[in-house]
Amino acid sequence: MKVVLAMYNELIIMGTPNVGKSTLINELKKDSRYYIPKHVTNRAERSDDAGFYAYKETSYFFSNDMYIKANDDSGIYYGVAKKHLNIRGNQILVLNSSLKKLKEYSKKYKNKFVCIITSRNPVNKIKEATYKYIPTDMEYRIAEMEKELKILDRYCDFSANRIYYIEDFSSISEMVQKVKNDLNNYYFEGN
Repeated sequence: MKVVLAMYNELIIMGTPNVGKSTLINELKKDSRYYIPKHVTNRAERSDDAGFYAYKETSYFFSNDMYIKANDDSGIYYGVAKKHLNIRGNQILVLNSSLKKLKEYSKKYKNKFVCIITSRNPVNKIKEATYKYIPTDMEYRIAEMEKELKILDRYCDFSANRIYYIEDFSSISEMVQKVKNDLNNYYFEGN
């Protein structure tokens, strides 16, 4: 699958389920220096999506010019169509992406900020989210997350990416503040 990500200053947010990625993205939405485009998916809506996704048929991902697209073995797609990119000035483009794309990003993003948020015990984090997943979805997420962790172990260049373990912080809010500080230093105050 082709990945074309070179036109903008991008911030790629990746990670395992239930660790604060949505909270971070919602915080970045409040800062006009960041641009979060409408992300699309063909999966069913979940209670924690909070308006982040537009829900489309699978054909959408093939009939639109996609800036970024990822899918899993069961045919669930995620992405951002180029027509949804309305970046103004020097805004940082924020993309929520699957860890499955890390191999491709590791080749293209040697000097970009790839923010990986995870847990030292990601299976428990999924199991804690009973409000979010029905049992079959939970089994699916655990299986997909195990694939993602293998990719993370193999392709993560720790000097090029920033990895945040939720257990290293007293709260998700503390983790979000640390990431925001790191982003400010990287993008606005120099590496």
